[in-house]
Amino acid sequence: MALFNAKSSWNTARDQRSDESSRQKLAAAWRKATADQILTPAPDQAALSWKRSAVRRRCLPITKEAAEAAICADEAFLAAYPVTRAKSRRLCLP
Repeated sequence: MALFNAKSSWNTARDQRSDESSRQKLAAAWRKATADQILTPAPDQAALSWKRSAVRRRCLPITKEAAEAAICADEAFLAAYPVTRAKSRRLCLP
């Protein structure tokens, strides 16, 4: 009776390769989703600042020029149509 079973205690090389490939697939999907979010129009200034920080710190499957163009388009749109809050209706009771 063996006290230590190497196969059950350690990942085999094949298991490690499959773990790495699944991590790479997940990372690629995450990067693509982030790139899609960057290319989606920003609804407000908070989303615009997130886009700027995401472009600076992430390795994305889009070019930096495409991301900057999307950010510039968002800036122009938000400057032309600023976000306003609707006045809340107050119920006036007699």
